[in-house]
Amino acid sequence: MLMRGDGSVFGWYVIEKVTDKHSYLDVAGICRMIEFEIELVKSPNAASVDSMMSMLASLFS
Repeated sequence: MLMRGDGSVFGWYVIEKVTDKHSYLDVAGICRMIEFEIELVKSPNAASVDSMMSMLASLFS
């Protein structure tokens, strides 16, 4: 589910691709600036609350 910081829901999306870029390294090799892009595809089927809770529970068992 894609949600804005104030709680507004945009709908269900699938993450297709994530890319990141480290564009500044200090003398110790530590990155100080990270850019990223996320490609999303809107899902035609919204997941039910039961299926989402079941999936989350399975991560901890």
